[in-house]
Amino acid sequence: SITEASATRLTVHFQIPADAPFGLHPFYVTSPRGASSPLLLRIGDLPHLLEAEPNSLLEDAQSVPLPATILGRLNTDRDFDFFRFHAAKDSHWLFDLRAARQGNGLDAALILTDATGRKLAHSEERFIWDPFLEFQFPADGDYVIIVQPTHRNNDPSFAYSLDIRQSPHI
Repeated sequence: SITEASATRLTVHFQIPADAPFGLHPFYVTSPRGASSPLLLRIGDLPHLLEAEPNSLLEDAQSVPLPATILGRLNTDRDFDFFRFHAAKDSHWLFDLRAARQGNGLDAALILTDATGRKLAHSEERFIWDPFLEFQFPADGDYVIIVQPTHRNNDPSFAYSLDIRQSPHI
């Protein structure tokens, strides 16, 4: 259902059936001006969390429980998104950022650090422009995953979903 509409913006509420298949589902918006390009709605199996500002610095990292899908946006210049989580020693986690694969123009990098900000891993452009990391943690503790734009200027449409899971997404 449409909850808000203007000449340049549309806010839509989706009611997803419990038995809806996982994956990308294209949809179109039709108006008196014609049909839109295909838009993509992704249905996943993980709990979804919304990114919450301020989280653009290590000390402001948003704490997130894992596993999860984080829905975020790099919508202003110099915006980075920091997420703090706990990992057990020898646990193996996958970090899969989806933007380009969902039809978005965001070109991002993922940086994994320890709690002090020491870089442990980095990924860019694994799937189209989307980064993907797999990492086995050397010690029990808190860690931070950073979503970094590689664009010079961010855009309000630069949205992403970041799946953090221990099993592969098929």
